[in-house]
Amino acid sequence: MRTNTRGFTLIELLVVIAIIGVLASIVLTSLTSARAKARDAVRVQTLHQVETALELYNAANNRYPASGAGSLLSNVTGLAPTYIGTLPVDPKNVAPYQYYYYSISPFQTYGLLGGQESTGTYCLFHKEGAPAGWLSYPPC
Repeated sequence: MRTNTRGFTLIELLVVIAIIGVLASIVLTSLTSARAKARDAVRVQTLHQVETALELYNAANNRYPASGAGSLLSNVTGLAPTYIGTLPVDPKNVAPYQYYYYSISPFQTYGLLGGQESTGTYCLFHKEGAPAGWLSYPPC
């Protein structure tokens, strides 16, 4: 006598779960790289805004803000809140993903440096007046 059984066998369920797992890992991998590229785009846009604030500061003071060699942008005084609302920090804000600023006497040039996840290294946003060590980094 034959009975009708409904449902899936254990093997069929395991095959479907394995296929779903493989597809999920492929999707998550591509999402991770897309998120990194999105953060890189945010970094470049943020540094454009900092560059505008620095130019406004220079127009008002005939010089750029002073800094130590390779100091973090968040340590620069005089820009916020007059020329930019708040000093930005990197979306990750851990080395090498931080913003660096450089300007030395007579403060007529400056350098901006930021990390890029797509390359895994720093990129030079503004090289005028940047220290010699920074010049080896590619432009953003």
